[in-house]
Amino acid sequence: INENEKTKWHPFSKAIIYEFGDNERLIDQLSLHMGSFGTVGSSVPYFQTQKKLFEELITHPIHRVRDWANEMLVYTEKTIKRERLDDEERYL
Repeated sequence: INENEKTKWHPFSKAIIYEFGDNERLIDQLSLHMGSFGTVGSSVPYFQTQKKLFEELITHPIHRVRDWANEMLVYTEKTIKRERLDDEERYL
């Protein structure tokens, strides 16, 4: 959600992560669902939003969530670079 022009986790999603973040299946499902979407035009803004969300979790009290957030940050940053290259190629 956007709150005061800042992207944040939806309160329901945040509550689930705090309550069940130590559950590997939950983390796997979050990864799957965050990676399935469709866009018209560049998908870079979507991934930049995801990056902000993962940055919120790198200091999470649950170790598994912190590890997941750091892994997803690395993946998302690589994806942003790849998508930017694809955008450049597409719009040449």
